[in-house]
Amino acid sequence: MLQPRVPFLYWHFRPDLFFFDFFFLFLAISLSALSISFYRPERRDPPHIVIDEFIGMYITMVSHRTNLYHIFAGFILFRFFDIMKPFPVSKAEKIPGGLGILADDILAGICANLSLHMLKVLPWKVL
Repeated sequence: MLQPRVPFLYWHFRPDLFFFDFFFLFLAISLSALSISFYRPERRDPPHIVIDEFIGMYITMVSHRTNLYHIFAGFILFRFFDIMKPFPVSKAEKIPGGLGILADDILAGICANLSLHMLKVLPWKVL
């Protein structure tokens, strides 16, 4: 197989890695946008910036089918973990700056992803 000279063009030879590169590019853009917008420390999560929610939902749906039931269940689970903020998510929110804003949504997405996997392996068919 030919090896590309530019690392971000690796998806040209392996199309399945295109979304992997896209995710890290999107992550870098959102981290810089959140760090720039974090000019008022008394307000933790600026409501006008929702790019962190997109990343959390993307992490929720990694390795799941994209039919309507899975997307709806993933969205409900992600919003549950994002709003309720159980232990690992609440700790990540205390990280200062844009990284803390992004980290709580990443951990909420990971928790929702694992919960969606658990819903699939229940003895009765939920999804």
